[in-house]
Amino acid sequence: MKQCHLIISASFITQEVFAKQLIDCFNLSKIRMKDLLINELRNESKLSDSINEYLKSGKLIPTSLITALLRKKISVIKNDLLIIGYPKTKEQFTTLNDLLSNSGYKISKLWILNFQNVDKQFSISNDREMTKKFIEQAKKSKLIEELVNDSTITSKINIETINTWDSETMKQKIISMHRI
Repeated sequence: MKQCHLIISASFITQEVFAKQLIDCFNLSKIRMKDLLINELRNESKLSDSINEYLKSGKLIPTSLITALLRKKISVIKNDLLIIGYPKTKEQFTTLNDLLSNSGYKISKLWILNFQNVDKQFSISNDREMTKKFIEQAKKSKLIEELVNDSTITSKINIETINTWDSETMKQKIISMHRI
């Protein structure tokens, strides 16, 4: 069975830097939802038309369409996967888990990137909206962690600030946590 790693974090910047290290360490194929959507919207297909309708109306794209995108992408990947920033809800997790299982994958690692002292970090700029965003993402991360319900594959990485780690420090942390 092929492996799938998931990264969950409130920060796009940290996800991308961390993802690069995971890809280098484990030879993973990256799936980032934003890229998947953008690439699909460039195509002329029923799927892209449906996605575009939701985007134009300002509604969330339903899990069924996201799953169709993922199914299409996963079907052409031959090696292990890295999915960034997805899932975020119980429905998305359940559907993704089923899709992975039916495609010959299993979730082998859930990487949760946690920012420490969020309130303190954003109090400098009085950015209450940003603080709310990070706190809300922490709740979503906790939900996904509970759904995975396997401490042997869940690794939480605490980060003081976005720029705390250099690439080599991240790589060493990944290697040490993957052995656990």
